[in-house]
Amino acid sequence: MDLRKGFTLIELLIVVTIMAIIAALLFPVFASVREKARSVRCTAHLRQLGMATLMYLQDNDDGFPMASGPLGQWWVPLRPYLRNEQVLQCPSRRPPYTVNALMDGVAVRFTFTYMYNELLTASRPGFPDLAAMEDTSQWILITEGNQPALQGDVGPQMYTLFDGNRHAVGLNNLFCDGHVRLLCIDRVDPDTM
Repeated sequence: MDLRKGFTLIELLIVVTIMAIIAALLFPVFASVREKARSVRCTAHLRQLGMATLMYLQDNDDGFPMASGPLGQWWVPLRPYLRNEQVLQCPSRRPPYTVNALMDGVAVRFTFTYMYNELLTASRPGFPDLAAMEDTSQWILITEGNQPALQGDVGPQMYTLFDGNRHAVGLNNLFCDGHVRLLCIDRVDPDTM
């Protein structure tokens, strides 16, 4: 009796073809799952920034941190309230925005991918503090962007400051009341920026 000791070439090619088809179907699923995980981490980072900002507001009579200096270093007053500076970076953004700053006479390099709404800072005369705001759940405090802060009057040109839909369908946004929500750019109201 003659027993076969291995697979024929056709059998091996069929198995390899089936495996390639399965891999082709699964790779996009893995990529979307990985991006969803990055979006969740980004949401967690923004929540931590929101908690740090709310603690800062409690300690500073409900006044928002100023975006100090020409680089818009809004995160500097929040440093005592942050566990580490990694929360300033969205995991989906590569490479992050990098700024060299001078902190207490020491040169420090910060990397971040979030944009602060400078319209809320104390440098804007006549703008109310948190306690005087009517609807804090509608005002975006921090969003994802390609510069450190929204500066000046924001109009239709504001959309050029965003990185597009960083998380496949939109951008994560931290609102003044501390909640984080994923919004498409076309749903961001320029009157709340």
